[in-house]
Amino acid sequence: MLCKRCYQRGHSTDVCTEGASAWERPTCLEDLIPYDVRQRWGLHTTTPIAFYKRSESEIAEINTYVIPEEYSDLKEFIRAHKIEVAKVTKESKNECIKAIKSWATMRGYRCIMEHDVQTCSAEA
Repeated sequence: MLCKRCYQRGHSTDVCTEGASAWERPTCLEDLIPYDVRQRWGLHTTTPIAFYKRSESEIAEINTYVIPEEYSDLKEFIRAHKIEVAKVTKESKNECIKAIKSWATMRGYRCIMEHDVQTCSAEA
C-alpha cells in the first residue's frame, strides 16, 4: 500500500498521521505520472510544463503568491524558492519583482503585490 499523502509504503491515506498538504498545480510532466510508476521505471527527470498564456481566472486561489514589499522580504522569498535574478552589481527591488513574476508565470502561479491584497477594515 502506498499513502498518497506522505508517499510512504505500509499504510493507506485515510490512516496517515502526517499533516494534510495543500494541493499544488503540477510543475513538470513527471508530476502527472503516479509516484510508484516513476519509482518502478526509475524516472528522475523534471520536464517543466510552461504555462505561456494562462488566464488569471484559470489559476486556483491556492496557487497565488503574495510578493512582499520590503527588499529584505523579497530577497528571502527569492532565496526560499531558488529564483534566479538577473546578475547586476546588486539586485534592485524591480529586478527581484520581475524575476518573481517571470518564475510564477512559467510555473502557472499568480502573483499579487502585498499592497494590492484586500484587507478587511471595520468602519468607525
